[in-house]
Amino acid sequence: MVVAEFEDLHVVGVYMPNLLRKTPYWDAVLRSARHFKSRPTLLIGDFNTTRHFVDEPGQVCKTSPYMDLIEAAGFRDLWRHRNPEAREYSWYSHRGNGYRLDHAFFSASLADRVQEVWYSHAERQAGLSDHSIILADISRSDALPIRGRTSTRRPCEEIMQYI
Repeated sequence: MVVAEFEDLHVVGVYMPNLLRKTPYWDAVLRSARHFKSRPTLLIGDFNTTRHFVDEPGQVCKTSPYMDLIEAAGFRDLWRHRNPEAREYSWYSHRGNGYRLDHAFFSASLADRVQEVWYSHAERQAGLSDHSIILADISRSDALPIRGRTSTRRPCEEIMQYI
C-alpha cells in the first residue's frame, strides 16, 4: 500500500496478493479507510477480490465480505454503483475466465467530484500488463478539472506517453 497526499486529494494505491493471504492487507486498507474517511480519498488498485456472482462468472471469493466492510467504512465502489448490472472484467485467467479484481473506492467527500470511472483494456490487450487499468476523472475541489481538462476519456496512446 502506498499513500500519496495532495492538497485536495489523498490516494491510497493498493496491491493485494492472491487468495486468503490478502486478509492482513485488507485489514490495513480498512484502517487507512477509517483514518482518511472524512477527507477526499481514493483507494485504488489490484484488490484481488470480487463480489460473489457479480464480478466473476459464478465463483465464490472468500474475501468478498471485505467489499461490504470497505463500504461500511464510508467508501463507495463508484464503478459498480454507476453500473449495477454490468459485467466488465479487469483480469482473465489462462482458461479465459474473467474477474473484476481492480477497484476504485471513493470517500463520500470525493465521490461527488467524480465525473467518470471506467476500465481501459488496451494496455492488457497490448500485453503491457495482465490487468486492465481502472481510471477516474475527478474534478478539483474548486470545480476546476484536474490538469485543466474537462471530463473526457483519454486515448490509450495519450496515457501511455507518460509511462
